[in-house]
Amino acid sequence: AAAPAPAAAPAPAAAPAPAGSLPGVDLLPRAPRGFYGRDAELAALGDALRAGPDGAIALVTGPAGVGKTALVLDWAHRHGAHFPDGVLFADLGGFSDRPDRELADVLAEFLVALGVDPADLPPALAGRAALYRRATTGRRLLVVIDNARESEQVRPLLPAGADSAALVTSRNRMLGLVASELARPVPLSVLRPEESAALLSRVLGPDRVAAEPEAARELADLCDGLPLALRIAAAKAAADPRRGLAVVADQLHNEQRRLMHLAAEEISVASALRISHEQLPPTAARLLRALGLHPGPMVDAYTAAALADLEHRAAAEALEQLAATHLVTETGAEQYVLHDLVWLYARQLAAETDRAGQRAARARLADQYLYAGLAAAQCAEPGSRPCCEPPASSRRPRAVPGFGTAEEALQWLGAHRETLAEVIATADPERAWRLVLTQWPLILRRVRDGWVPQLQFALEAAMETDHLDGESQVRALLGWVLVSNRRLHEAAACLGPAAELAVRAGNQVGRAIALINLAAVHTELAEHTAAGTGLAQALEVALAAGHPHTVALARQHLARHHLDAGRPRQALDHALHGLALSTGERPDPRRVLLHGAAGEALSGLGRHPEARARLGAALTEAERIGHDEATADVLRALARAEDAAGEPRAAAAHRHRADLLSPL
Repeated sequence: AAAPAPAAAPAPAAAPAPAGSLPGVDLLPRAPRGFYGRDAELAALGDALRAGPDGAIALVTGPAGVGKTALVLDWAHRHGAHFPDGVLFADLGGFSDRPDRELADVLAEFLVALGVDPADLPPALAGRAALYRRATTGRRLLVVIDNARESEQVRPLLPAGADSAALVTSRNRMLGLVASELARPVPLSVLRPEESAALLSRVLGPDRVAAEPEAARELADLCDGLPLALRIAAAKAAADPRRGLAVVADQLHNEQRRLMHLAAEEISVASALRISHEQLPPTAARLLRALGLHPGPMVDAYTAAALADLEHRAAAEALEQLAATHLVTETGAEQYVLHDLVWLYARQLAAETDRAGQRAARARLADQYLYAGLAAAQCAEPGSRPCCEPPASSRRPRAVPGFGTAEEALQWLGAHRETLAEVIATADPERAWRLVLTQWPLILRRVRDGWVPQLQFALEAAMETDHLDGESQVRALLGWVLVSNRRLHEAAACLGPAAELAVRAGNQVGRAIALINLAAVHTELAEHTAAGTGLAQALEVALAAGHPHTVALARQHLARHHLDAGRPRQALDHALHGLALSTGERPDPRRVLLHGAAGEALSGLGRHPEARARLGAALTEAERIGHDEATADVLRALARAEDAAGEPRAAAAHRHRADLLSPL
């Protein structure tokens, strides 16, 4: 029998046309209309796309609606002529309501554009990717890949030619593409106010904007500098020339309806944010919803964990995921902010939570700040008595930030002050006054920084809860702030009941502090006998309570009292006894005052070398703390001491330094 004929070998796929044999292909959509500015980002794209030995990749990332696609299209249209073999473009649809495009289909589109006969396309993705690599080798192409979600979508579409370049846009950071393909990130942020106004001018015409400059600035602010929002707002104004920009701005003022107004047919800010939210991992999506209940501009992993009822590590990872998709912006180590429009969208999500769930989340957040604030206050003022105990209804957080130094604790208190004020305003009375008191170390250092309304709110809350010790402590702190703000009669009325309330609450340390603060009022009112009596009583109470921190405080005030009365020997005695109780390693504002009082007393006694040494120690301590006003006060005391010692040139030098730090 005859041997069977051998099977015919499959015909190889047709090789693409060689480089330069076809006119340059152009799959770019039209150039964006009304594109304006972004000069720095366009320059950064040019820098990123200077081809290296293996080609170049620029990765443009940013939040929804920030203009990533417009940026790359504008750059591609400007510079496409530098790529003689053409420009390829594909929108992968990674952030849209439609399904992602199949990579095999995108490769087929690219290959046909590059000269491959559709009949010769391999059926599988791997075969098409291999043919694409051969087709792009030796060519000089620009490949624009828009709306990618992950690195795996991008890699098969990257051109193989060393003289080619790729532009990729994504809401995700796509660190894998940066690590494995050496993509150069070009982050895109919201527009600055002047850029926002210029974009409005491009859409509406300069005359409309010039006619209502204030309304234009207000629109830019309400749109949070987001180009998508600005274009929608401008479109609404352009649709009816009789409607001024102020009318559109008035509509956007309503926070509950702002996102609804930022919509034009199928285009809206809310839909762009919704798609980003829907593509998040479950924990990150849960956290974004919870952040809608966050009342302030800044969030960290601890407050995020409290709101979403997560472990600290899970919250930190979820925040990273939100930052990777540009739904939050990292401003420091584990510190993030939400742009206004994202926050409004998150509030819409949070509103879908039942009221009991919202109350529970807000209570967890208040407890988080309460326990963290207590830890910060203890670190900022080591040795001080805790201002309060958490209420019985509180729940200890899963994790509380740690503070290594007083500076760290004070920095935390300052950074969270604005958010904490909002938490206090909505907290129940049991938590409200306690939350205010936890800020006492910061309040004493910024005593003229607008604390009175919040302290008055705390006083009302403490009185409402019939908490005698809480009322006493709030009165003592509020009274001191009122004294420092020269509201002396209000301070006297506030401080009057404080000591007796502390006695009834069984808080002898609180009684001593209330007496010291009331003595300060008497001093300012020139009631020196009453001031001296009150300070002596405060020292006696503090000694009986066995609390060195408060004993040192009483002696500090007594030293100043005796200095003002012209009794330097008694002042020196109290200052030295106070210093013996305050010998810690950390910088301490009280040691500044005690060293200063000792130096002034020594100067008054004619012991000038010792006076210089003590005031030098006060100056060193003040400079370590970094408190300019305290440093200036010490320098002025040094100047007076040098005058007393007959050294006018040295005195003038100290006064000059003081005036530079704190001019009077």
